Amino acid sequence: MDLHGGELTFVTAEGVGTVFSFELSFPEIYFDDRTEVSMRENLEIEIGNLRILIAEDNPINVLVLQKTLIRWGLVADVAENGLAALNAVSEKSYDLIFMDINMPVMGGFEASRQIRALRDPEKSKVCIYALTASIGMSIEEHPELRYLDDYLLKPFSPEQLKLKLEQVARARQST
Repeated sequence: MDLHGGELTFVTAEGVGTVFSFELSFPEIYFDDRTEVSMRENLEIEIGNLRILIAEDNPINVLVLQKTLIRWGLVADVAENGLAALNAVSEKSYDLIFMDINMPVMGGFEASRQIRALRDPEKSKVCIYALTASIGMSIEEHPELRYLDDYLLKPFSPEQLKLKLEQVARARQST
């Protein structure tokens, strides 16, 4: 309270209760159109530079995800199974992998486990978001969840996807 030049008062009555009140003084701030635009721009996170890998075996799901990413100027590499994703990460660095859980050859959990075991710390610490439509078993309870950073349930909205991209971009900016 002292830091803000405030005052705290209270009135108490036994058997009735206590009423607390406070008063704080803040300087008045005036905004014009330029200030509002500037503040909005500072809140937006730049996601256009993210390096993304989509590990998904369903071509329709890949197409939907790619079309959505293109809205924000993002182009993603594609791996059709977990083994192809592991090979892609071994060859190139990514900021984010959208990993389908149920894929042929190698599933998403196993691919994520092997990516985490890579010796290159940049590659092994890549952000991995599971993509899943599975509702049979809650993904939060899956024992292999520890290899993932987060998940996105299919179908997802563009807004949900953008929030996930902003999370990754924000984390990348802070490092």
